[in-house]
Amino acid sequence: MYIKRIVIATSFILWTMLAYSQSSLSEMYSHSKSSSQQAEKAKYYIEGDYSVNLVNGQFEYKLENIVSKGITFTYEDYKIGEERDEFEVFYFDHANTDYPGGFDGGLKFWKWDKNNNKWQIDSETIDGELQASKNKVMTIMLVLDCSTSLGDKFDDLKNYAERFIDIIYEKSHDGNVRLGIIGFNTMSYTEKTVYPITELNQKSYYSMKSFIERLKKDKQTAMYYAMRLASDYMEDYVNNIELDENVEYDGSYIVTFTDGYDNNSRDPEIGIPADGLLNPYYKYVKDKCLTKELKGKPIESFVIAVEGNDVGSNAQRFREVLSGLSYDDDHFKLADNFDQLEEKFNEIAKNLIDRWNNLVCFVPPSYYGKVRWTLGKAPTPKTDKPYKFSIGVIAVNINGLSMKYFTGRRWAMQTDIGVSFFEIEKSRYYYTSNYGGYYGKYTKKINAIMLHQTFMWEPRLVESDGLNLHGMFGAGVGVGIADDDLEIVPQGIAGLEFIFGIPLTLQLDVRPMYYTKVIDDFKIGFNISARYYFK
Repeated sequence: MYIKRIVIATSFILWTMLAYSQSSLSEMYSHSKSSSQQAEKAKYYIEGDYSVNLVNGQFEYKLENIVSKGITFTYEDYKIGEERDEFEVFYFDHANTDYPGGFDGGLKFWKWDKNNNKWQIDSETIDGELQASKNKVMTIMLVLDCSTSLGDKFDDLKNYAERFIDIIYEKSHDGNVRLGIIGFNTMSYTEKTVYPITELNQKSYYSMKSFIERLKKDKQTAMYYAMRLASDYMEDYVNNIELDENVEYDGSYIVTFTDGYDNNSRDPEIGIPADGLLNPYYKYVKDKCLTKELKGKPIESFVIAVEGNDVGSNAQRFREVLSGLSYDDDHFKLADNFDQLEEKFNEIAKNLIDRWNNLVCFVPPSYYGKVRWTLGKAPTPKTDKPYKFSIGVIAVNINGLSMKYFTGRRWAMQTDIGVSFFEIEKSRYYYTSNYGGYYGKYTKKINAIMLHQTFMWEPRLVESDGLNLHGMFGAGVGVGIADDDLEIVPQGIAGLEFIFGIPLTLQLDVRPMYYTKVIDDFKIGFNISARYYFK
């Protein structure tokens, strides 16, 4: 009896080891394959053809045929690299990405293996990283509505504007940003309420925030006049700015906020005020002030707007006018309500500091050929394999534990160990004094403790985000003890497996089984199993 139990335990261990080994081999193959596909399947990458040439006795490192996906930067037909830390490095200017983690995780370097026609990762090459350039200067004019229509929201507006400066200042400790501020309501107030364009550094930072805190409300909205002044001040400053030879002028930006129409800007030399798009002052600002090019780069005008009380039924015209004063559609930020304004200010601030970003990507000096830098984890190649393995319980015919492994795309192996209950007919010799003896039949209850190992083909029948349905067909064998004797059971299997979006699988199966020893009968077993699965 004990020997039989040892045989059962040993069989269970061997089957489990076999299942694990097959699963491990499959995983090793899958890992090798997916490793080579990380670059191929990446949703975020930069790619190009890398070459090294001798030019005038010096090495020239060149990247050509540049393409990207999910990463944006200032495009160039080709890039010339430079040496850094004994690597060749390429800079991608104004780099940005919509990848949820940004560039924080770094970019992995891959080189093309011509012999095997696949990407090969180079773990000894430094990961690409995002850096803020210290050799750029930009000019910003912040133009703020100070009209009485803002009511008790005026203090909130000032807080949003100060937060805008906070975000910019985080990248401008050395004064790379040159910032000016204008508050507007009446024309006379607007003309006097100007913080001149100044290097944004530790000293001016607090002075600018103090200037915003002192802004006062008044009637009227001389927005066109304020934008005209912003353009004039910026033109005068930029045209006279002197930059070092290695410093790049990045651009000129006007950021204007308003909650209503201009109703106060006027100049007899421009024309008689009119309504909406017909106002000559509007056309003057749109066509003359916001189209200037300073140091070869156009002024980019951002407009943040929310419909105040004065807009009324003219919402469509309000939007047309203000969007027309924006550099393009992406530069027009319309808030549905005042609470959204902080988000709009922060969005523009981030947009501006992102323009300072240099993506730095490294290449080993001895390599020549196609290269790719990938960001984030590549998506797992889609297969019919729904999960790695699952473990849970099984009931009805077999009552115990159930484990299942997927050994291939559609092939699975299931191990069940549990108790089965039977009633079988047995013959017994009965003795009576009147009639002598005779043989009669009686029913005996038997419990069988068995290990069932089943191999199956499992095609996918239905696929959705919340539920996948698989069919199954296969065969196997059961080995165990019934009535203190060895029982061996060849068996088939057919059924359905419901794999839910949560890590739960529910299986219904029917198993034709022939008990060859103790029970010596053909039976049909029905089972329900519920298992927790692991991806």
